Amino acid sequence: MATVSVPRQRLPWLRSKNLLFVFIGLMMAYVLYHNERFLINSADPAWQHYQPFECWLLPHGLAGAVALVFVEVRVIGRAHGMGQQRQGNRDHSLDVPDLLRSAG
Repeated sequence: MATVSVPRQRLPWLRSKNLLFVFIGLMMAYVLYHNERFLINSADPAWQHYQPFECWLLPHGLAGAVALVFVEVRVIGRAHGMGQQRQGNRDHSLDVPDLLRSAG
């Protein structure tokens, strides 16, 4: 009699990638609370140092957050093969492997 292996049923959100993102998020929250608390507390004396350019801090932080989200979306898209449909229509953004190939 042949033995048939039955695939294990896993929860779709319980993957190692998702657990890694949760762990990184917890580390970010820890650092934000313990080392960057002045960002949350506007009465902190460290804000005197940032007073001359504080109007640029929010746009700078938002631009960085948008860039990080776009990178994640692009990585997820490549991982799921979404870039396979557009092989002939090459993406014109510069990434590190393209820069290294053109420099060498």
